[in-house]
Amino acid sequence: MNFEIYDDFLTEYQANTLENALIKSDFPWYYHNNLNGKNKIGNFYFNHTLIEDGINHSDFTPLFSCILSKLKINQSKILRLKANLYPRTQLRVHHHSHTDYENGGEKFTVLYYVNTNNGYTIIDGKKKIKSKKNRILIFDGSVPHHSTTCTDVNCRFTVNFSCFL
Repeated sequence: MNFEIYDDFLTEYQANTLENALIKSDFPWYYHNNLNGKNKIGNFYFNHTLIEDGINHSDFTPLFSCILSKLKINQSKILRLKANLYPRTQLRVHHHSHTDYENGGEKFTVLYYVNTNNGYTIIDGKKKIKSKKNRILIFDGSVPHHSTTCTDVNCRFTVNFSCFL
């Protein structure tokens, strides 16, 4: 299980700008029931898919250029880029484990934590990564992993993208 974590990844200004953009009322969020195919109460979230299969589908993609620039990743290398919003739940909900793609090889997943909360990411059922504002996690997305909801703030926000090296 190989992964890297970087705290204070962006400048404070960039991190605040990105967070404020995602919580504004004009950022479009789309409801998804049955997160990862599990049909149960509390297993839903909102997301905005910006890039899918390498194709840009959103006018909001430039918001995330600060992350790509810092990682030195050209947008043409991105397979998928999406912003996630997990509403607060009374009790923490663990979502179903999944993989982002088969056989990592030259692919990797990047998860940027937009706000601090008591939700987290579990990698390979063993490693718990806490949600901390301006933290970035880089890992092999072919390894099973899952997210959780939070119970201490209204929403947990993350940005997830899969790309080629």
